[in-house]
Amino acid sequence: MYCKHCYATIPDGDNFCPSCGKAVNAQPVAQPAAPAPTHTPMMPPRRGRLVRPSAKPRPSASR
Repeated sequence: MYCKHCYATIPDGDNFCPSCGKAVNAQPVAQPAAPAPTHTPMMPPRRGRLVRPSAKPRPSASR
């Protein structure tokens, strides 16, 4: 077998060229597919009384 980069003779079973050091018959490493983005649906607006965090509680009505 011959190196496709420097044309040196490569012994059978070697993974690298002894002359230039390039990989021989290197198969591209398959990259795992990126996961599909998950869609988070928007929550509908809440119905009811709006409570502001800075609002002070109202004093209870005295009887």
